Amino acid sequence: MNERIDRVGEDTGIAVTIFVSAAITVALCVLNFCVHVPNPDAILLVAIVFFSLVYGYAGGVTSGIVTVGYTLFYYSDHSGGSISVTEGNFEKIVVMVVAIIFMVIMVGMLKKKFDRKNQELMDSNNKLQALVTIDPLTGLSNRRALDDIYEMYLAQAIRNRQPISCIIIDIDDFKHINDTFGHLKGDECLQYTAAVLDRSVKRASDFVGRYGGDEFVILLPDTNEDGVKLVSDRLRSEMAKMKVVDATSTQIMALTVSAGLATMIPDANAEKSILLKYADRALYEAKRQGKNCVVVYKDQ
Repeated sequence: MNERIDRVGEDTGIAVTIFVSAAITVALCVLNFCVHVPNPDAILLVAIVFFSLVYGYAGGVTSGIVTVGYTLFYYSDHSGGSISVTEGNFEKIVVMVVAIIFMVIMVGMLKKKFDRKNQELMDSNNKLQALVTIDPLTGLSNRRALDDIYEMYLAQAIRNRQPISCIIIDIDDFKHINDTFGHLKGDECLQYTAAVLDRSVKRASDFVGRYGGDEFVILLPDTNEDGVKLVSDRLRSEMAKMKVVDATSTQIMALTVSAGLATMIPDANAEKSILLKYADRALYEAKRQGKNCVVVYKDQ
């Protein structure tokens, strides 16, 4: 279905290109003829270059065909009720046609080369942008991306008077994991946790990012407290399946997380970072209660 729509859009674009190129070139031909321009070739050749640069081969060829037709008409003898071409004008017509063909091909090639280079530049910029906003270890969005999306989601919640929820997750005893099992094993734990969190959200609009260190953030737009609890229960259930084991299998440790949840319908006067602060306070309380638990922030 999408391929068909793209094909229809492409065909429509080509039809518009041909129509615009032909219409403007015809208008130039009529103008040249009416005001008796001594040498209309230069103006029409400039038009061909322009349409080749802007629209590529389709525009250049269309303008070229119209120009060839006008050239035949302009250099023909219309006296005596018939159209004939003298030997001198025939040479001019041949030169003009060859020049048009050469120009369309050369400018069209330059256009394709320019478009290819431009696309390569856009692809490089997109890759660079991804590197700037993606955490290289976990593959999740980083703090910079979080700041941008958080501001957008908060403004959306204020505008639509909708709830927005946040979960801040922290791996329990992460320093102990690094000290006991090594930093490579700690990196594996971060990657596993990131994968679990990413699977725990279902909507395209749900955001998962690395907050820093062993902390992660989930933003859930248009989600109430019941909805955010479902997500937190899902991720804790998945995390319970993971055990940290050293190379000799003599030391085994459960990989658990604590999470702070916060939900609010913000207003325009609310502090910008208030939702994150509420979730962070709930996380602190979860740690205080013994870890491996979820606490929902309640405004006192």
